[in-house]
Amino acid sequence: DTTPPVITLTGDDVTLEVGGSYDEQGGTISDNYDTNLTVTIDSSAVNMSALDSYSVIYSATDSSGNKAVEVTRTVTVVDNTPPVVTLVGNAEVTIEMGSTYTEQGATVSDNYYTTGLDVDVTVTPTGAVNTSTEGTYEITYSAMDGSQNEGTATRTVIVKDTIAPAAPTLTGPDLTNSTTPVLTGTAEPGSTVKFYDGGIYLGMTAADSVSGSFSFTAPVPAQGSHIITATATDAANTNNVSVASTPLTVVVDTEAPAAPTLTGPSLTNSPTPTLTGTAEAGSTVIFYDGENFSDGGFFLGMKEADSGSFSFTVPNLSDGSHDIMAVATDEAGNVSASTIFTVMVDTTAPTAPELTGPSLTNSPSTLTLTGTAEAGSTV
Repeated sequence: DTTPPVITLTGDDVTLEVGGSYDEQGGTISDNYDTNLTVTIDSSAVNMSALDSYSVIYSATDSSGNKAVEVTRTVTVVDNTPPVVTLVGNAEVTIEMGSTYTEQGATVSDNYYTTGLDVDVTVTPTGAVNTSTEGTYEITYSAMDGSQNEGTATRTVIVKDTIAPAAPTLTGPDLTNSTTPVLTGTAEPGSTVKFYDGGIYLGMTAADSVSGSFSFTAPVPAQGSHIITATATDAANTNNVSVASTPLTVVVDTEAPAAPTLTGPSLTNSPTPTLTGTAEAGSTVIFYDGENFSDGGFFLGMKEADSGSFSFTVPNLSDGSHDIMAVATDEAGNVSASTIFTVMVDTTAPTAPELTGPSLTNSPSTLTLTGTAEAGSTV
């Protein structure tokens, strides 16, 4: 018998994950004479803890000393397991808008490699957590081992605005004759400022995105006192509403005072006659020489009607007739109808009278003299 046995492998070459176990599949042997031969398997070179390719050798010899042609199976130990990235801290973090986000990082471990495992951090959508505005960010932590296996973990960071703005400041006129007074103030930049008259909603405006200043024309048509307040609502979170501002009292007075009364001398030799009268208490009485104060009437002066009465000395009137006009303006700016009083100023003395009569008379008790003088004058 000179014919060697023939070895046939069971299965093919194998690729196994590092750290696993090698399970031998064996092989079969056939011979032209012997029927109970066994295959000798040498797998001592296989190291499942190191990446490499290893050979398993199969051999056999029959009873006649014929050696079979050795057969080799290749066992390749590979690393296909990605690193394990473990977050430090929670997988979902909520922080207050305007605060500081502190990165907690992550750790990495690998089934084979112990060095060269750096964690890269990527933030979407903006590349960094922007705490100045509300938003949701996904932070991806990734690490790649020496076999180019990549492991990842993600953390969700939610930036929320849960703090209500401070109450707005509010200023405006205490007393006005306008039914649409302008209110100004400051609030949180970019917030929406809403206005109320008592419990009645008046309207809204936006505070400047940088300075926080605002201006609002308030519709308050009703006469009387109005208690105005304002609130500020976050631009980012409409659920965040400030407390009401300090109340601002605005009194609307659109009713003009009654026309003042005006008395004085109708004829005088003084260029500074004194006029007296009555007007709405607290109003200011303005005097003009001329009936049309808005179209060329000469301003003479003004006087406060503190208790409802006034006295005014007219300055330096020229000789002649003067239509003195007076109007009353109340504290809200309403102007009354006018009152006209005519004063004649005459500072020119009459010429000396001419006198005639008898130069000699026999009537000692009744002497009649005649003559001429300024018409109307008293001689």
